[in-house]
Amino acid sequence: MEDQINVPNPGFDTLQLSILKKAVAKASAFEIPAPVMVNFNALSVSWGGFYGVSKFKKTANQVDNENTAAIKSKFSQFLRPFLKQYFYDNPLVSDADIIEAGLRPHSTSLQRSSIVSGVIPDVTSEPKVGHKLNFTCLNPAGKKIKPKKIVFIRVKYHVGANAPTDPVMFTMFKDFSAHPIQITFDAADAGKPLVYSVCYVTNKGPEAPFTNIVTTTVP
Repeated sequence: MEDQINVPNPGFDTLQLSILKKAVAKASAFEIPAPVMVNFNALSVSWGGFYGVSKFKKTANQVDNENTAAIKSKFSQFLRPFLKQYFYDNPLVSDADIIEAGLRPHSTSLQRSSIVSGVIPDVTSEPKVGHKLNFTCLNPAGKKIKPKKIVFIRVKYHVGANAPTDPVMFTMFKDFSAHPIQITFDAADAGKPLVYSVCYVTNKGPEAPFTNIVTTTVP
């Protein structure tokens, strides 16, 4: 499916408001954590402020346009994993809900499942050059192979101070279908506090139990 977030500013503005409206109305039903919604609202407000100035081409200057581009990039980085976790991979969300949010549903041939794996992976990490962190994820047999019915391995993380105490509330994550499992961080974040936790996820299913939260620093 094409990138629904990568659209011109007017369309992006309309889309983010539509998604926000649906998320606010269904936050409890979709089990979207309150801190995630606070972040969503804050980004929407920031976007609205900058875009509200730059959309007037006759009066906007280069700085206004650059500020809008910067907040759009930041907002998009939030929206992509948000939509994946709380809309597309959420068994509590129907295709009708997705359409009402202004989005296109995935193929109807992919049915959501509420099956949750009870297996918790054994995970270690190793910093690498270039602000990278490598993860080794072992199953109960001590192998890198995913357990049966597991589609991917999810690494959720938070960079900076005041990290949530529950990995469910981490807003950043990446999914991997197999090793190597590696995350590259922004150079500007090097040395900042980093917490992460890992879980298995079944096809179109919710997150399985997480590992203990690991506290370290961005390489």
